[in-house]
Amino acid sequence: MLGEKIRGIRKSKNYTLNDLAKRVGLSVGYISQIERELLKPTMDTLRKIADALDVSPYMLMDAKSPQNLLVKKEDRIIMKFPNSKIFYEIVSPMPSKDFSPASLVTQFEIEPQGFDSETFLSHPAEETVVIISGEMDIVTETGTHHLEEGDSILIPKNCMHRSINTGDRSVKGLCIMCPLKWPFY
Repeated sequence: MLGEKIRGIRKSKNYTLNDLAKRVGLSVGYISQIERELLKPTMDTLRKIADALDVSPYMLMDAKSPQNLLVKKEDRIIMKFPNSKIFYEIVSPMPSKDFSPASLVTQFEIEPQGFDSETFLSHPAEETVVIISGEMDIVTETGTHHLEEGDSILIPKNCMHRSINTGDRSVKGLCIMCPLKWPFY
């Protein structure tokens, strides 16, 4: 479960609840409720927690250890959060203690007028975004980039960015992040 993963990674880094709460800018009680599965965080909150723990938000998701390199559609991990207009499906195998892929592939869908984050975000991996259908804007440090079906963009590591669907229909695409560092606890 999500809360168990957060607690496990937090403890592996020798952070107290208070340490994590300060790093994230949330109360100890709020973090504790997430860890005890009493509430589900928003995507923005999950990203803040992942950043404070120095892991990808995807690392916090429940995943079965891969028996092989095949991921069937019905076995994909789905990330959908309350009051969010975006959801992700993890397409590639997730890591285990015996398997550590160099990349992560997710399929995303952003509803009309939705976005991936209220604030700019960055991560220590390159990200390639490919639009399957629809269109959206990716705002980076260098400007706004409008992507349509079939377009792609490479976002350099540690580049502040956010994705916005300004259209009137959902946008679907793929995100490929590489290289990734997978911590284990």
